[in-house]
Parts: sequence; C-alpha cells; structure tokens
Amino acid sequence: MAEKSTHSRIPSSSSRKRYSPVVRVRHLVEYFLFRIICLVFALLPAKMAYALGRGLGRAAFALDSRHRKIAIENLRMALGDSRDEEEIRDLARTSMSHLVLALVELCRYREFKEGPVERFVDFEGVPKVIAASNGGRGIILITGHFGSWEVGALAAPLIGYPLEVVFRPLDNPYLDRWLATVRSSTGNRVIAKRNALRPILSSLQKGGMVAVLIDLNTMRNEGVFVDFFGKLASTTYAPALLALRTGAAVFPILTPRRKDGRLTVVVGEEIPLSRSGDLQKDLVDNTARFTKVLEGYIREHPEQWFWAHERWKTRPKGRGSNRQP
Repeated sequence: MAEKSTHSRIPSSSSRKRYSPVVRVRHLVEYFLFRIICLVFALLPAKMAYALGRGLGRAAFALDSRHRKIAIENLRMALGDSRDEEEIRDLARTSMSHLVLALVELCRYREFKEGPVERFVDFEGVPKVIAASNGGRGIILITGHFGSWEVGALAAPLIGYPLEVVFRPLDNPYLDRWLATVRSSTGNRVIAKRNALRPILSSLQKGGMVAVLIDLNTMRNEGVFVDFFGKLASTTYAPALLALRTGAAVFPILTPRRKDGRLTVVVGEEIPLSRSGDLQKDLVDNTARFTKVLEGYIREHPEQWFWAHERWKTRPKGRGSNRQP
C-alpha cells in the first residue's frame, strides 16, 4: 500500500469572513456554551454521559418543533409506505438521540487516542481497501451523517490509514476551528470544500484516501439530481468526477452504533464506475450508484441517519416536490 501522509493542516476559510460585532458576540456565546456542554460530556463517566445524551436527544425532539417537523416529514416521504405514523414518530425521536450520541462521542474523542482504538471500535471490510490500494491506487470513501461518522474518520489513522477529510465549513468560525482541530487530531488532513479539488486530486494520484460526505443537500450548481428514497435530491458529483479523473476505487464506509454502544466501521464492496464517454451522463449515473448504496445502509438502520436535515430542499427547475414514479 502506498505510504500515506500524516500531515495535518487546520483550514481557516471561515475565519477569513468579516462579521459584525453583534454576530461575533453571538458566535462566541455559542462557542463557549458548546464547549461547556462538550466538557460535561467528556468528564462524566461514560454511562452517565450517554444517558444524558439520550435524554437531551429526547428533549430536543420535544422542544425543537422545526427540526422535529422536518424529520417526521422526511421519514413520511421516505418510509411512509412501510411504516405507520407511530413508527415514523419513534424513528424521528430516536434519530435525534443518535445525533446527540454522536456529539457525545465526538466530545470524548481523547478516549480514542489514549488506548487501543479497538476498545471502542470494531472494523469490518478494511482488507478490501488494502487490496484495492496495492500499487498506489487512490481510494475514495463515500459516507454520510450516519451513526458516529466523526469517530469513524478519527479511528482510521489509529489503525494506520490517515484520510483526507473534505468538510463544509461551519458558519461559526470558532466552532469551525475547534472541529477542524479535533478532526485532524489523530492524523487526518482536513480540507475545506471550496478549496478541495487540487489537494484531493494530488492525494488520489499518490495513492491517498479521501473521505467525502455525500448525503447533504447541495446547491443546484454544485450537484446533480439523483434518486434518494424515491425523490430527486441534489447531490454532490465530486466523488464521481474525482474517481473518473484519477481511476480511484470507490468504497462506502459507515460507522453504525450497536445496541451495546460499540461502534463498527463498516467498509462495503467497491462500487464499479460507469464509463460511457459522456461525462455528464457518467457523473449522474455514478452519483446515483453511490447514493443508492448509501440509501441501502440507511434503510437497514433508519434511526441512525440525520433526518432533521432538509435533504430535498433544492428542487429541479420546473419541478415540484412530488415523489418519482
């Protein structure tokens, strides 16, 4: 396997924005409140921290009417044919608890660094990636806001495989810098989305591994529309473009949370690329393949996906929000 760089760089794209004094104060208040909550999660015994996280998730579902409504409407659209209203509501509530549990795990990230990561995380399918990378072939790992996605990325360098992690900067520059520092703390290199193309191409051409989240709504000019749970969703075509340009292998990687609280980093089968010679068609076809694979994992554990996000917000021109036939 090609040697991977362990160099970490903390991007500062969000810090270059200019904010009014009022906005800066708001950002600082948000940052300190978050750090206090995170410190509580980090210092509490594990059982108490996770119990508190589950409780806060249930409280968020009860109090945050906006995101509760988004989650329930998304679940109705995606799974309403197979789940009754009570099940839909339970899934929405549980998904919020899983989201807070992911935050608890992120706040306790130092635990993963202080001892064998196998104390907390199991790994499945890693040999597939190793085999594909022999000879210096680049690897693209597609993932989503599922289970404990942040810990899954943090764990990779601890077993010898540092990643290039592409992220979308947060609006709050203080939180953005903190999160970038955490993400790079185990040896990953974090790259802001707007500046990602050149360093990622370089890394893949050298046999590097790149992790890309593909499950968020994308602006129309940055994505292509593909089916996701029966409805067209604007989805980043970056992984497809990178794979077509570099010949990198594409694998899904998810980090589901088990009932006993342990995490499992699961690497699926390599996703074959479609190469018709028509770039636009290939971008759509391959993005659709990647998205369909991710959908399969979410269908297995729908309670662990981020349903409170407006995934289908961007719509094709001239089309409404109806489901695809």
